[in-house]
Amino acid sequence: MPILRARVRCAGLVLIFLIGMVGGAFASGETGESEEQRRQREYSVLMSERQGADQFHDELTEAWNLYSALNIPEATRAFAGVRTAEGVRERDLVQALYGLGLCYRFHMHRPNFEEAQASFDEIASRFPQNSVAAWALMERGSLEDLETEAGRVAARLFFRRVLEEYPESLAIHETVLRLAGTYLGRTLDPELIREGLAVLENHIERHPDNPLVGTMHYRVGYFYFACFQDYEKALPHSLATSTLRMEDPYRWPEDYWHTAMNFMRLNRPEEALPWFEKILTDKPSSREALPAKQMIERINRYLDHQTGPRQDPTDTDSDHSGADLPQ
Repeated sequence: MPILRARVRCAGLVLIFLIGMVGGAFASGETGESEEQRRQREYSVLMSERQGADQFHDELTEAWNLYSALNIPEATRAFAGVRTAEGVRERDLVQALYGLGLCYRFHMHRPNFEEAQASFDEIASRFPQNSVAAWALMERGSLEDLETEAGRVAARLFFRRVLEEYPESLAIHETVLRLAGTYLGRTLDPELIREGLAVLENHIERHPDNPLVGTMHYRVGYFYFACFQDYEKALPHSLATSTLRMEDPYRWPEDYWHTAMNFMRLNRPEEALPWFEKILTDKPSSREALPAKQMIERINRYLDHQTGPRQDPTDTDSDHSGADLPQ
């Protein structure tokens, strides 16, 4: 159990930067979506339905600022002060409970998962009509032991409650990713992997413009490519990921590479070529740049010397295949 908690804690710390940076928007009620805040775009959109502070605006603003600065002990005390304040009303109480849940969960040295569960449970049970309840249920599901099948089953119950009870909430998009994550990467069972892929594919079909669709396309494309070698199914998702471009520009050349290799696996080198070239244009110093340059040279040799029946450029036994395919 200590090892599990450590894993959850390390993974959770990544979210502190994403969620905490928009804490000020939470307290003020601002949505915060702009080009200057592109790296926080998805979480800014997803958190926009949460209500701003009512009675304790300054106190909650300070609490979220402390949280975003990773001063979790002081943030915990600040949220607790609002929670126990005399006459605190629902809007501020819910926000304080939610902040406490995150603080208890992501405390670097002394995480308290029981208190985190209690905070999220209190929101869901006492204030089910509040827009934050969906988010609380989602976080509550993530506190289950995802390293065991029993824990994953329990987590899915919470995630499916969000989807069934709060279908209009923006929380459904992040919840779908977490639900799919209880299948993908946690099993070698192809049927369970396909079940996780179906969760994402169905959501993409119903919500093609949701703010997390790029991440969803990436995961579907990756698993079809790497796990099933189903390049036909992987290709549209890889294309969507490369076209939408993730918020992190360091990911772009990797996405372009996957798209190009999808085309190569389908014996369509002419369509792979512009994606390899795009790596050199957009990110010439990336680790994918050198192998992309090699692939461009190889494809061009193949196209220049192609004679007779079409040959597969990945066939290294062919006289016209060029250099070995970079792995």
